[in-house]
Amino acid sequence: MKFDQIDDLVADIAVVFNWSRADIYMMDPGEVITWRERAARRSGAREDEDT
Repeated sequence: MKFDQIDDLVADIAVVFNWSRADIYMMDPGEVITWRERAARRSGAREDEDT
């Protein structure tokens, strides 16, 4: 899945885990990517779905 901006990753994490944007922006980029992958698994999203 491709994202144009970090805001896309942050939005997914915030919705799934109910975290604030400020908390997520304190993470390093690698952490954001890891948590976004966890959010996708938890939400049941599939990579072949259109966004």
